[in-house]
Amino acid sequence: MDSQEEDEINPQSESTAHSNVRSKTDITWKYVTEAQDENGKKMRICTFCNKSFRGGGGINPMKQHLGGVKGNVAACLKVPTDVRCQMKTLFEESTQKGKNTVLETETASTLKSKSHGKRKASSTSDNTQSYFSRGINDHTQPSIRSVWQSKERVHDTDLVVAMWLYDACIPMNVVNSPLFPIAMSKVASMGHGYIGPSYHQVRVNLLKDAKQSVKLIVDSYREQWAERGCTIMSDGWRDVRQRALINFLVYCPTGISFIKSVDASDIESNVEGLCNLFSEIVEIIGSKNIVHLVTDNAAITKLREDYYVIDIQ
Repeated sequence: MDSQEEDEINPQSESTAHSNVRSKTDITWKYVTEAQDENGKKMRICTFCNKSFRGGGGINPMKQHLGGVKGNVAACLKVPTDVRCQMKTLFEESTQKGKNTVLETETASTLKSKSHGKRKASSTSDNTQSYFSRGINDHTQPSIRSVWQSKERVHDTDLVVAMWLYDACIPMNVVNSPLFPIAMSKVASMGHGYIGPSYHQVRVNLLKDAKQSVKLIVDSYREQWAERGCTIMSDGWRDVRQRALINFLVYCPTGISFIKSVDASDIESNVEGLCNLFSEIVEIIGSKNIVHLVTDNAAITKLREDYYVIDIQ
């Protein structure tokens, strides 16, 4: 049999091979190993619990196994929490996608049969387009099951975020940051498959971009300093090594910006040294822009009050 005849007889084999290659791009294959049993039949082995699975069904049974989804497949007891949540989400998405495909096919067939025999064939197309164009704008009441599934997915996502905070020893009050909901919204808008920045990006490229963004914000504040005036604020405190540190900030109606932090251990009780330090800060801000200077250091004023305000104009 020549090569031309083989190509004519087996055109489907090439298509099947391409299909298999595409299926390997599923992220689930990272946690699955393919092998053959004693009869030469294919089987899939979980890399976490080494449990083997035979039979068809594609990669979905492994998603069900790794995601701990109740059904015909036993759940993996050794899979990490983040992988379990990821696999559960993938399984639900693939299941919902299959249901939507069946629903679209059945609906299209129904609309086509109802419109058969009518003179205006465009009415069927209009009805079909109207049905599928609703999408997320469909305001019909959702089923109890869909609502419960949505709540469960939200809980799984919240759990993954919390586990990340616990694992990285990140203070839990970071969720109160005004940037936290913005970050979550940005991540959600990226859709499935977004894995976040790398260590190098956070350490180098993104840090440089963040510094530039902050500089632009401070520059916009400086314009307000010249137009409306500002207040220098200093806050003295001690770190774990009992060093006397002073933080300098500038306040204006637009916002507060940090200037610098100084180790004042050598001049803590030296009035002249503290005055020189404050003079340096005044030169950085601009003497014409400063309306008040607020500090909690008593040595510079020889007063015992915790806080005071000096009008320097």
